[in-house]
Amino acid sequence: MYCRVLQLWENGHLLPKHRHNSASKWSEGEFTFEPCEHEAFNRTMRRAKLIQTIEAGGMGNEVLPYLYDASLVTMQADWMRVSGFYFDDSTKNALMQTWHVIILASDYREWVIKDSIEKQLREEKAQQQKKNQNVRND
Repeated sequence: MYCRVLQLWENGHLLPKHRHNSASKWSEGEFTFEPCEHEAFNRTMRRAKLIQTIEAGGMGNEVLPYLYDASLVTMQADWMRVSGFYFDDSTKNALMQTWHVIILASDYREWVIKDSIEKQLREEKAQQQKKNQNVRND
């Protein structure tokens, strides 16, 4: 599914809520939650991943480091929280991470159509408001 994801931890520390609305912290991509074999732990784990879609101009690369031993913490109709750990390549440490995942659409193509319709509706509403203001001013 095509989602927007916010990482709630940074370098092993919980992000304060006032930093959650920073647009630069949100990532978009194709979200999957699946079992995988992990060589270092020699067992099967659940893995959450966010990858670039080819349709969105990506190459199928990871947008965020994979979450291993991932668990679904909370889920609502259009969002969920997933916790797990990721490997920091620079320090070789495993760090806890929680993703706040907003479900945008079932796939990227649906998101593009939905987004363009919403933009068109916003533009039409703005034009209507301008017309209404012009009528009041006359």
